[in-house]
Amino acid sequence: VGFIDWNLMLDMYGGPDHAGPDECEGLLKCGSDAMLLINTTSGAIYPQVFYYYMAHFSKFVPPGSIRISVTNSSSLVEATAFLTPTNQTTVVAMNRNDSPLNFSLYDNTMASYLTMQLPAHAIQTIVY
Repeated sequence: VGFIDWNLMLDMYGGPDHAGPDECEGLLKCGSDAMLLINTTSGAIYPQVFYYYMAHFSKFVPPGSIRISVTNSSSLVEATAFLTPTNQTTVVAMNRNDSPLNFSLYDNTMASYLTMQLPAHAIQTIVY
């Protein structure tokens, strides 16, 4: 399984786009969003939220990892897990809610719990 983001980097107006510059009004009104926005005048690069979300996977889920089963007892937390080539388990959990949530992770193979709090609108990676 793979993922590709069509727009890795765009300018501050969401371009280049098929619409001409006279058809755009304001920032991101004409084009799309991307992981990175660049100010084409100054060259400054602005990472967007999705850039940091993707970092959890690209940094902690190396090539050759295998997705393993996760049973989620709450619809408030989204989670996925991987077994890495070095036999580490990586769990990525996300809280889409407006308030912090308590999150418990139980690993059947280790018969142990890890309990933590996920901040509102946060993503966290656990590696063990």
